[in-house]
Amino acid sequence: MTTRSLNGISKPKVYCATKHPLPEALLPTEPKSVKEALKDPKWHASMASENKAVKKARTWTLVLRTDDMQSRLVARGYLQLPGIDYEETFSPVVKPVTVRTVLSLAVSNNWKVTQLDELISKLVTNLNTQFSLKDLGEVHYFLGVGRVRSETGMHLSQSKYITDILLKVHMGGAKPCPNPSNSTLKLSLTEGEPFEDPTLYRSTIGALQYLSFTMPDVALIVNKRSQFLKAPTVVHWEACKKLLRYLKGTISEGLILKPEPNASIECYSDADWARYIDDRRSTRGYVVFLGRNLIS
Repeated sequence: MTTRSLNGISKPKVYCATKHPLPEALLPTEPKSVKEALKDPKWHASMASENKAVKKARTWTLVLRTDDMQSRLVARGYLQLPGIDYEETFSPVVKPVTVRTVLSLAVSNNWKVTQLDELISKLVTNLNTQFSLKDLGEVHYFLGVGRVRSETGMHLSQSKYITDILLKVHMGGAKPCPNPSNSTLKLSLTEGEPFEDPTLYRSTIGALQYLSFTMPDVALIVNKRSQFLKAPTVVHWEACKKLLRYLKGTISEGLILKPEPNASIECYSDADWARYIDDRRSTRGYVVFLGRNLIS
């Protein structure tokens, strides 16, 4: 058997993180001690600001230094073994389907949606005597989603989020179009010339994926555009720009949740067999309704 080691072939040694490292004069320098930090006016101002905030909050008391040795207990995570010390990791981040379900129930049951739990109101009252706190009241803007409550229901939109995306790609003054994509358009991996700024394409598609929170009509199109992240072409970018122009014309639209006292869960699914011309893979999707309200 012939291997790379037998033929004297080995990977080149890497001595730096990038092929073209910046000169040391251009790299930002960080102080290695408090004495060095105090020589910089910016660090001095930052430390003074933090010190002032701590003094105002009265969160510590100045005491004399002890002569005893002090120890710190640390968890050496690099010694943990999969399946023994841990099985899975989970970040407690709220999911869009959870938010839509809770808001749908709030509309149906006429619940008041606030950004402060009433169960901890007593704790907040006590903290307010020591810190400067502000009650945000009813929810109007949450995780980039605007919320407007009315007698007929609740309207969720991401107009500010869409505006930020358009400004980022310099399309704030773009002409709107009536549809997000051409129904007969079938993109392929190799169609068109390579796009000069792949990072711009990837970041734009990544930002558009979050729009499915309130605009499920673009979820499938964004999913198709995301299949060309590795090597986007000019044709792919033009298709992305058409979607952005559609969003410009529907910037105030969103998801409407209406009261559903006796709502039941209904699910619909669909599939498109051998849709993609590159690998002939199929596409499937589903939607879940709580009454007339879309939740997933």
